[in-house]
Amino acid sequence: MMKFITLILLLFIIGRQENHSMNKEVEKLNSQDRNLEEAFQLVLDVPDFQMWLHGEIPERIPLKLIKNEFVSDQYDLKKFGERVRIVD
Repeated sequence: MMKFITLILLLFIIGRQENHSMNKEVEKLNSQDRNLEEAFQLVLDVPDFQMWLHGEIPERIPLKLIKNEFVSDQYDLKKFGERVRIVD
């Protein structure tokens, strides 16, 4: 019976450590996503880049970005006073 209790406690401790490691990885990925989102927003706001976005053309608003390995549809980017649309 004591071996059984020891085994259960050991499995519990190992599971907690794995869960903690997974949480750290998720936090790291979330941090990377936030950094990428901030970087994209900074690029969208660069003054020398504005002439390429053509905000004066109504059909260009809202700005659209193509979803890919770097651009997530979870990003909350803004341009020309509207949320940037992430499309497939």
